[in-house]
Amino acid sequence: CFYTSLIAGQHHTAGSVTIDVVGGNLIVTYTTNEEWELGTTHLSIGVCEEGWVPTTGSGNPQIGHFEFTEPYSEGPHEVVYIIPITDIGDNYCFAAHAEVEGPTGGETAWAEGSEFSGNSWAMYSEFNLSSCNLKVRIFFISLLFFTVLIALITSLLTFCTALSGDAAR
Repeated sequence: CFYTSLIAGQHHTAGSVTIDVVGGNLIVTYTTNEEWELGTTHLSIGVCEEGWVPTTGSGNPQIGHFEFTEPYSEGPHEVVYIIPITDIGDNYCFAAHAEVEGPTGGETAWAEGSEFSGNSWAMYSEFNLSSCNLKVRIFFISLLFFTVLIALITSLLTFCTALSGDAAR
């Protein structure tokens, strides 16, 4: 439902960060390209208001204080966090940080988005939960449409086959 690039060292696209909604959970997935590997990850997510992410007095994010540092699953090219959705509204902001290793060596990486107000290149993104739910609904409506279409075509073919069999007799 949401996709953004994972930017390493300010200039390299090392992979992506995606957010999906499954049941009552947000599934946040960090994925790297083949030439990059994930190390430690940090994630902060909350309602887009002042104070949703821990920052220094100068406005830089404090990744050591991010609330999510223990992923559900992790490997060299993928890390997954599962976060329960609470009743706190539709608009969320998140800051996804990673330590990555790639062709240029070890780098800091951020999910691409808007820059924090501090003097670093750290970034955050905003997404709307209702747009995620809309995409899920559109997917299921499309799936239903194609299922009905296949059933109609199958019925039509069965009818035509039966008709041609009757005509041959």
